[in-house]
Amino acid sequence: MQYRSRQVVFRDVLTLIYIVVLLVPGLLCVRATGRPLDARGLLLALSAGWVLAVAGAVLVRMAGLTAAGFAGLLVLELALLGGLAWRRGRPAIHWTAPALAGGLLSLAAAGLWLIWTGPYLELPSDAWWHLEVLQRQADWLASPTALGARLPLGLNGPAYLVPALTLQLAGLAPADALAELSLVRSLMMVAGVYLFALVLAEQAGLPPARSAAMAATAVVLFVLGTGVHVFSYFRYYVFAPGYHNMLAFFGAALLLIEILQERRPAAGRLLALVAIAAALALAHVQEMAFLAVLGLLLAGISVFRGRAGTGAPQAAYWLFFGGLGAYIGIHLYSYIYVRPHNALEHGYLVALGDSGMFAADPGGRFLDVVGLWGLAVCALSLLQWRRLAEQWFLAAALVTPLVTLFNPVFVDLFLRFSYPEVLWRFALMMPLGFAAALLVWLPQPARWQRWAVPALLLGLLWPLDPAPVRGWDTRLYSVLPVSPANDHRQWADLYAYLRGQGKQNILTDPVTGYAVPGLTGRKYRGGYKYWPMPEYLLNRRQLQVADFDKYRGWTLVVNLRDGEPSRNGRLSRHWPEDVLRVSQYYSPQFRKLLRSRPDRFRVLWGRDRIRVFEIS
Repeated sequence: MQYRSRQVVFRDVLTLIYIVVLLVPGLLCVRATGRPLDARGLLLALSAGWVLAVAGAVLVRMAGLTAAGFAGLLVLELALLGGLAWRRGRPAIHWTAPALAGGLLSLAAAGLWLIWTGPYLELPSDAWWHLEVLQRQADWLASPTALGARLPLGLNGPAYLVPALTLQLAGLAPADALAELSLVRSLMMVAGVYLFALVLAEQAGLPPARSAAMAATAVVLFVLGTGVHVFSYFRYYVFAPGYHNMLAFFGAALLLIEILQERRPAAGRLLALVAIAAALALAHVQEMAFLAVLGLLLAGISVFRGRAGTGAPQAAYWLFFGGLGAYIGIHLYSYIYVRPHNALEHGYLVALGDSGMFAADPGGRFLDVVGLWGLAVCALSLLQWRRLAEQWFLAAALVTPLVTLFNPVFVDLFLRFSYPEVLWRFALMMPLGFAAALLVWLPQPARWQRWAVPALLLGLLWPLDPAPVRGWDTRLYSVLPVSPANDHRQWADLYAYLRGQGKQNILTDPVTGYAVPGLTGRKYRGGYKYWPMPEYLLNRRQLQVADFDKYRGWTLVVNLRDGEPSRNGRLSRHWPEDVLRVSQYYSPQFRKLLRSRPDRFRVLWGRDRIRVFEIS
């Protein structure tokens, strides 16, 4: 009960601090530039807030500061930006009644839904890996040696350090604020999707009421349509480093659209685009790669449309030919000096004959991301291409798989800097939810089309178990609440006990070991994620007490409290359906040895088929 009561006590404090850190500086920054606080201004405020937070996290790391130092930087930042915004006077707020009502209703509906469902922490989803890294950052901030320790940023360091700093300022550990952290991050994503959809609706020339309806529909379809297999991006990756980066990516896309619509783009927009690009690269390079591809495609469309018409903006030529030149130069350098990774490892790519070139498997992870629903969106967009011709962002982003996943030249470059198992993420760049929402609310010439298009798009998202054909995937299962026997509540008493017992290494089964570090700070040394090592100690058939000598002083956790079968695991094949039958990981020989040697395994704690021992 103490664990739950602390969440209630600090809920408003964490939310307030998160808003002050990630939203208020962005609002002041946008106001300081003189932009009105309309949909575009608020979207850029979300992006600017993330850029400033990442910059602050980098300074904290490089200067060896703690949360107090970050708070000091934040105060200076707010004072400076507040002064600049004050000089601009009262902000212009341009909102139609339908747009404002649609946004408030979207946020309220999403908030109530998220409060009902709780955070998505199904065991053993990727969220547990992200929580472990977040916990490491929190432990570093809480350590007395953190002050003055100029530790390297590490992979995605700022993206994890920003929420760790907000938790530290609220006096909380990650385990204290799972629901609150998930809620505030999710609502910011809802706001970003809604605002960007309003921009696209404005470009399409929709009237105010239809624009608001289209934006609200885009939120729903983004939640239900964007993701991989049964996992909604909106829910599954809420603790991931790329989550806020995706928000900043929307802001960068808006800036690209504005720059390419001006004959001479303002220097401020170019500077803002560079700042967002730098923050994307520091926080999670995936979205930076998205932005680079999108910029090249948008500039290319602008150049070739301009050659056929009245001429393209000057920035389009610079972006297109400069980006193309940089791409060619990087590829030539990497072709000579950088050895590519094994393309056929794990089966994500297919060989293109005997050419030595590779491309993504269209029936593999790409289909898991796009699904039949996404293919239908692309087909409908192609059929109505004349009506969508002015939607440059949608046109460019929908064809990104052709220039990335299925382009062997691009795949060759990608393999020289990354691994084949992450190439599929470029499919997440496809704005399927935005395109589908626009298709639903564009005026249709025939009456039957007015109901046929929504019926087709919503019907392909309807959950069917089993699915009639491959690719009929729905994210709804991961948007619904998870059974308490399959998420963090299943072993909450174990987490609560271990959190108060120091930071000793633990020895346990691979699934429990994967889940424990994210909520306790304990270190587990096992296989990759929740997969056991080939020689898994606790499940051996031949075992003797001497095998535990090198683990003296460690904490042994014997977890026989099984969870329920996982429907999401069965449908996605991302983990076995019976992955939470953790009792299978402890061999009879190990249990016999445990009972026979109480001198080597001293009981520290036990409750409901879970026991904790000290190995001596």
